[in-house]
Amino acid sequence: MIEALEGRWYQNGHSMDSSPLDQALSFRNFLVERFRNQNINLPTIGCAVCFPNAMFEKGPWGDDLRGLVIGEKDLPYLKGVLPEVMTNAVPKPWPVSNS
Repeated sequence: MIEALEGRWYQNGHSMDSSPLDQALSFRNFLVERFRNQNINLPTIGCAVCFPNAMFEKGPWGDDLRGLVIGEKDLPYLKGVLPEVMTNAVPKPWPVSNS
């Protein structure tokens, strides 16, 4: 179970080193570096988080997660939910570069 309490993130009662979104952003940075090392044009990559076992009305609080969270109640409605999350999560396409 993942939860946010008083500004800290916990997983199964243990304090997490970084938030779920920070973990996603770190992996995004890893992918970008991998693409660059392989001389692959960078795709536009965004980050959002999904808590499929978390039942909440508005999602976890915090400006860093606003509009970037999918929870258990959203799962039956992904067709309607995903476009807004993708708009919030994925930046405008980066210019293509071969450098």
